[in-house]
Amino acid sequence: MAKIMTLHKLYVKKLKQIVKDSGLLPSYVARRRSAERYLRGEGIEIGALDHPLAVSPLAKVRYVDYISKSDSAVKHTQLIPDEIVEVDYIDDGFTLSSIASGTQDFVIANHVLEHSPDPIGALLNWSRVLKTDGILFFSVPIGEKSFDRGRRITTVEHLAEDHELCLSGKQELFHARNLEHYDEYLSVSLVTIRKNLGNPALTPIEKAEMLRRFRDEPFTDTHYHVFSVDSLKMIMKFLTTEVDLSLSIVEFVKSKGGLEYIVVLRKK
Repeated sequence: MAKIMTLHKLYVKKLKQIVKDSGLLPSYVARRRSAERYLRGEGIEIGALDHPLAVSPLAKVRYVDYISKSDSAVKHTQLIPDEIVEVDYIDDGFTLSSIASGTQDFVIANHVLEHSPDPIGALLNWSRVLKTDGILFFSVPIGEKSFDRGRRITTVEHLAEDHELCLSGKQELFHARNLEHYDEYLSVSLVTIRKNLGNPALTPIEKAEMLRRFRDEPFTDTHYHVFSVDSLKMIMKFLTTEVDLSLSIVEFVKSKGGLEYIVVLRKK
């Protein structure tokens, strides 16, 4: 019976891949093509879980997450445990404190940046670990195409202010801004998520309790920030011309029918 279930899972996985590659439904073809074009050598992928980026044989990937594979299987019960990647570095994916500077040929971070309270800080840390000519490859969901539709689009000014608060140590002000993001997430994003799952909306008491929990312990599973195509391009221009001049924009790529955009940056 166990063997039959394993074969069934493999069949379903293969069928899903065929459908994705056919173009009939939004797929990750653009991710794969861009990865084959730009990624070479040895690098890391942050937060891959059960969907690591498909790369060419010329690229070797090690995986970073803040918890182990076994802990992820317990936390994400909707995932097939065997499909979750083995974690090579248990670390904060936004700081990469265990990764030495200038050691990676590439950094991959798909649907990670929107989970960072300080995206500019995260981007600087990803840039820090890159070698000269290294590639930063990441993607973000587009707000109007996701469960974040209806939320405010994050501006360059907002991200710059967030980063300045972190640098200056003004944690109380920074945390107060994050509470606004939590409230938006609960009032817009989670409403859509629960509706799609067939679950009832949170009651006012449940929402207040979740906000209280977020106040006591940061919650990185939420989307702190929401991007449009235009805002993403403006943020990348700001990053590469005013924040980290060692980075240059290689290209923006529309993926999954516009549900997400891939950004490719190169370390000069």
